Amino acid sequence: MKKSLYFIFVVSVFLIVSPAFSGNPHTICGKIFNQDGTVPANGAIAFKVYIANRPAEVLTEKSSGCGYQNGWFQIGIGNFLTSWSEGETLKIEFSTASGGETFILKQELNNTDPQIVKDITLE
Repeated sequence: MKKSLYFIFVVSVFLIVSPAFSGNPHTICGKIFNQDGTVPANGAIAFKVYIANRPAEVLTEKSSGCGYQNGWFQIGIGNFLTSWSEGETLKIEFSTASGGETFILKQELNNTDPQIVKDITLE
């Protein structure tokens, strides 16, 4: 009986405390174009995203809340292990699956949600 109560207590504490450590929901999105002005095919874009002063915490196009489809990318920065803050700089490194075209975007974070960035033209 004591083990059951202890288990219930530990699970309850975890459920109460864990949301305090999750990130603030926030979406960054925008359009991507190839050098020739066309839209990259679905599955043709890869990206690596991190807060400039925390380069070890990385999201990619395969992370939860992130992706690319039909010319638009989306990044759920609330999925970083450490919460983001307004004014921090987000760094996004875009590349094509073939590696032929790239672009690096530095974007200051604000509280507008979704935060739509300028159009990206791969180089």
